[in-house]
Amino acid sequence: MAHHPASVLIVDDEPQTIRLMLEVLARKGISARLAGGRKAALDALDRTPCDLAFLSIRLAGGKGPLNGFELLGAMRSIAPEMPVVMMAGTEEPSDSSALQSGTQTAVRAIQAGCRDFLLKPLDPQAVEDLLIALLPNRRVATAASDRKSVV
Repeated sequence: MAHHPASVLIVDDEPQTIRLMLEVLARKGISARLAGGRKAALDALDRTPCDLAFLSIRLAGGKGPLNGFELLGAMRSIAPEMPVVMMAGTEEPSDSSALQSGTQTAVRAIQAGCRDFLLKPLDPQAVEDLLIALLPNRRVATAASDRKSVV
């Protein structure tokens, strides 16, 4: 049975994060849809279902620093089975209070129904690992499948 290529929704407004995500997804042969905020994300999900979403906690035009949680609730009502990975940045990763805040936010994200949590700046390998783990039934290119057999 042939599987369709995976489709991922990226909800973020930071060019650096979007660029990295698009590069990783392109290498994996995964189609991406971009949304810079609440309305665009919900419109995208209304039009066509996605296999996975990456959601930033902070988005421009939101009501507060954690408005991604509000959007998460709305996304869950449209696509309750779709895995969501929450993303958040840290101002100074070496700062222990920023790290503690990031940990608390990650716990809150998991409790709110996210499948995983990533800190920005994103690590491309961590994104690739999540794609493989969260899209097991979709076509996701892996290093093993990209190699030709040597006999």
